[in-house]
Amino acid sequence: MVYSTFLGGSGDDTAGPIALDSSGNVYATGKTSSANFPTANPLQPAFAGGVEFEGGDGFVTKIASTIATRLNVVIDGCDSGVTDAVLPSGLTISDLIAECAKDASNHGQFVSCVADVTNDLREARTISGQQKGAIQSCAARAHIP
Repeated sequence: MVYSTFLGGSGDDTAGPIALDSSGNVYATGKTSSANFPTANPLQPAFAGGVEFEGGDGFVTKIASTIATRLNVVIDGCDSGVTDAVLPSGLTISDLIAECAKDASNHGQFVSCVADVTNDLREARTISGQQKGAIQSCAARAHIP
């Protein structure tokens, strides 16, 4: 998990589909029966009873990508200084590196996997060459596995 938050009020609130855009913003949809559901610039500023939406009012909420950009890629305590980007797949760079750690049977396999991941990210222009080097340096120093 990269980050979490609480969204809701004092009533019955239910989240539905969640989506991620290319900028890393999260959109959550659902229904609420809370009179105090948090809003900002709402189309409907007060709870309306939700007769048409199964006993609750519908909502769409945007959670800004700045939440995720406060985190860096850290490998075995080594902070690479590279922002842990949320990728279009919904995974983060750290998620991909964790998969490398899980699948590697020795340190060399782990470092090789991280090199493959960072090469792909560099080719996709998700990270720079300098960032690739910083992540690979942390991987090389890590005690994994």
